[in-house]
Formats: sequence, structure tokens, C-alpha cells
Amino acid sequence: MKQAGGETLYLKVDRNVQVHDKKVTIGDLAQILCTDKQTENLVKTIKVPQATNGKPGRHTMSVMELIERIQEEVSGLEINNIGEYDFLVTYEAKKQPGRVLSYAKTIFVAALSCFGAALRS
Repeated sequence: MKQAGGETLYLKVDRNVQVHDKKVTIGDLAQILCTDKQTENLVKTIKVPQATNGKPGRHTMSVMELIERIQEEVSGLEINNIGEYDFLVTYEAKKQPGRVLSYAKTIFVAALSCFGAALRS
């Protein structure tokens, strides 16, 4: 736990937040501004495991949960919320195309380029 020396932290959360990773940090959910940049960077990296519960979909959260997590990691910090009190976290896993499809597209574009250039000459 880090001891803050009277610093002020401003926390702004939008009404809807979209994330693509199961491991969500406060920096993913909120905009943060602090008088001490080291404390600001520390707060941005604090993990919030209850944000997605590891399941895709929408999850409701309160800014009080974020403040509680911050106070667990950094004591003596004045936190001011300038955003929403309750917000939605939408977790969608990254959709990556299959490798075979990706290779097929690359080969198709390369072949089209070669044949197009050959016909043009």
C-alpha cells in the first residue's frame, strides 16, 4: 500500500465503457488526473476483477467500487468523482479471424496484384 501525501485525484467515468480484455484496470474504465504523476500511473494500473466477472456482456458498476479499490492500494488520497456515479461495462472478447482465412486473403491479394500487373503490361 502506498501512502499519499495529501494529493488530489480526479476520477471521470463515462456512462458506457467498452473493454476487450478480461483483466480490466481502473485506467481502462476511467480518465484519471492526479497532482502526483507517480500516483496517477499507479492508480491506472490497479486491477478491477469484478468489472467483467470473466464473462462477455454488460455489467453494472458503481464509482464507489473504483474508489474502494483505489483506497485499498493508496491511502491518504483525496478522490473527487467528476463523472457518472453508476456505469455499464461492456465486455466483448476480441474477434480475431482464423489463421487460414488470413493467409487465404493474403495469397488472394498477392495473386490479384501479380496478375493485374501482368495484364496491364
